[in-house]
Amino acid sequence: MIANNDVSIMNDSNTQTMANINTLQQSEMELFVNLEKGVADESISVDQQKAIVQKINEISQMRVNLYKNLKVKPDSTEIISHLLSEHCNSKNKQYILLKMN
Repeated sequence: MIANNDVSIMNDSNTQTMANINTLQQSEMELFVNLEKGVADESISVDQQKAIVQKINEISQMRVNLYKNLKVKPDSTEIISHLLSEHCNSKNKQYILLKMN
């Protein structure tokens, strides 16, 4: 059984992890918007486009890894699902849940 203090520490850690995930998601979205804009107005080269896509993929993988490392109690699928619901759109939530399994 997990002590209340341990649960509190896990919750604090999870809160920080979710904040980090949120920051990464915002960075990912900004890169995507820049990519879309650059492609639309032809202001970025194909190499720059590839570099942005690579960076987006790296950030996405970091977010998946952070989700995997959330410190949760056994049988806490509901907690993970709740956290994902609060911080992700449905497409990202489905992707992350698939990567976790």
